[in-house]
Parts: sequence; structure tokens; C-alpha cells
Amino acid sequence: LIRNTISNVVFRTVIMALGIITTPVIVNAVGNEKFGFIVLSTAITGYFSILGIGIPGAIVKYVSEFKSINDDDALTKVINSTLFLFFIIGLLVALTIILIINTNGLRFFKITNNNYHSAVNILYIASFIALFSWPFSVIKNALEGLQEFHMVNVINLVTRVIGVSLTLGTALLGYPV
Repeated sequence: LIRNTISNVVFRTVIMALGIITTPVIVNAVGNEKFGFIVLSTAITGYFSILGIGIPGAIVKYVSEFKSINDDDALTKVINSTLFLFFIIGLLVALTIILIINTNGLRFFKITNNNYHSAVNILYIASFIALFSWPFSVIKNALEGLQEFHMVNVINLVTRVIGVSLTLGTALLGYPV
């Protein structure tokens, strides 16, 4: 309990600090409109979280329940079936984003012609991330069910640091978004 609580506080504080420190740097490096595309891609992919329909909570519950009674067969079935389901959901999210791009759905947002290609690139990246983030969430939920919150926090911190590093590096080195 103490280890999980301390790791929650420490890692969440570090993740919040990363966002507070890096956001102005990224906005200044890429500009307001391009930063808006990043926010837009986050919002679009966030809308798809409704597809989880409570399954992440169920993963935590059943992993915890089956682990407590040492039913490894049921535990494996829960994890494998939700990994498959969430891979399919990630694939559907990615395909939907690609469909939005290819049907000129971005024109609805009145993006300037100079920045349209950047918006398309960001959404392609978001669709690629969706392929992996959905199944990856099963692993994090399973770790929560096992009460391994310190591991969840380490995973969250490592993925956030990698993402922020790539974003900062891309922005500061002047690579196109």
C-alpha cells in the first residue's frame, strides 16, 4: 500500500510537471495551429474511449478475482480475450481516423492549406498509436488488478518520457510535424 501510494504521488507529479514544462516549448516550436492539431488528434482518439464500455474496469476486477483464487486458466482467458478485443477496437479506431483523413473530414476544421499536410500527418500518427494503445491498456489494467500500481506508474512514466522526448526533439530540431 505504501509503495503503491508513494509511486502514484511521485509518478503523477513527474508526469504533470513534464506537461507543464514542455507544453510552452512545443507550442513555441511548432506554432499555435500545429499544436492545435495535436490537441485535436488527442480529442478525436479520446472520443473512441467510449468503445471500452466498462471493459477496463472489468479487467481489473476479474484479474484480481481470478488471481486471488489461483485460477490461472480463467486469468489467461480474460487477458487473451480482452487483448484480442482491444486489438480489434484499436484497428477500428485507426481505420476510422484514416477514413476521416481520406474523405477530407479535416476540411470541417477549416485548417489552412499551409498546415493541412501537418494535420494529416499527426492524425496518421494518432491512428498508428491507437493500434498499440488499446491492447497495451489491457496490460496496464491487468497490472492494476494484480495491485502492481508501481509497475503501472513506471510504464506510464516511461511511455510519457519517450513521447515527450520525441515530441520535443522533433519540435526543437525543426522537423516537420
